[in-house]
Amino acid sequence: MIRSLELLCAAGLLLAGGCRNRSSSSDNTSGIARSEASTDADRGKDNASSGASPAEAVDTIVATYESLNIAIQTFYTAAGRVPKDIDELVHLELIPQAPTTPPGKKFVIDPVKRQVKLVSN
Repeated sequence: MIRSLELLCAAGLLLAGGCRNRSSSSDNTSGIARSEASTDADRGKDNASSGASPAEAVDTIVATYESLNIAIQTFYTAAGRVPKDIDELVHLELIPQAPTTPPGKKFVIDPVKRQVKLVSN
């Protein structure tokens, strides 16, 4: 089971890297991520302490959304269910570590859409 998760993860990462077409996707999670990230960056959250510009902060959060959503889809394909939390993805080594979030926020997995969301604590 773990071996098949590893293979699916590798295949998912390879496919995701070569198959990006953000403008034609009807479920544009990158747009949602960028919108939410822009709101946090515009408010100056997490930027003052890290020294990152608002654009860098947005890009980091968008990349985090994309990698988490790929890991969630990979897990779902292999296990037939949505992971209960981000820590389950870390435990199975689908992501190297739980990502940091802006202050007062946390990542949760939407079991219906099988996507990660950034919500208030």
